[in-house]
Amino acid sequence: MKRIFLSLTVGIAFLAACTPVKFDRPQPEGVEKLMAFPDDFEGFYVDEGGDTLQVTSGGFEYGFGSSDSTCMIRSLSSGNMVLKKFKGNYVLSLNEDELWDVLLIRPATDGFDLCTIDVSNKDSIKVEQLREITKVKTVRNSDDEVEYYLISPDKSAFRKILKAGLFVEGEHFQRVR
Repeated sequence: MKRIFLSLTVGIAFLAACTPVKFDRPQPEGVEKLMAFPDDFEGFYVDEGGDTLQVTSGGFEYGFGSSDSTCMIRSLSSGNMVLKKFKGNYVLSLNEDELWDVLLIRPATDGFDLCTIDVSNKDSIKVEQLREITKVKTVRNSDDEVEYYLISPDKSAFRKILKAGLFVEGEHFQRVR
C-alpha cells in the first residue's frame, strides 16, 4: 500500500485508506515542554520496515530504510517540534502547515512504540468517540472527501483521549545502538 510519512521522533507509515487527526496546537495543553530528548532516548533506531531514526538530545533525523537519503530532520529549538512528558509517555507535536501532528511515544524495553490517532474512512465509531470527548471539525478537500479531522482538546480532554485508547501503535522502533 502507498505509504506516507507523518514523522516522529519521526515518521510513521499510514495506510492510504486512513484519515489523520490533526490538532490546532501542541499537546497536551498546560504541560511544560521539554528542551531536550531524555538521555535514554538518544540513539539509533530501526522500525520493522527498515526505516531509520537517529535521536539526539536536540532532535532527530529520519530516513527511509532502502535509501541513503535523510527524509526529515527536526530540531526541538526550531519551534516546529514540541516534546512533552505526560502520564508516563512522551507526546511529540510536529507543526505541519499551521496544524500539529501529535504522536504518542510509549517507551518499550527494546526501544519505543510510536502511536497516533488515525481513523479509517469507514471507522465512524472512532470519530464518534472523539466527538464525545472534544469538538471535531471535519475538513474536506475540493472533491468533498474527508482530508483530516481537526481537534483542539484541553488537557482534560487529551487525558480522556489517552484513556479511551484512541492512540494506537503505528510503528515500533527498536534500538540498534
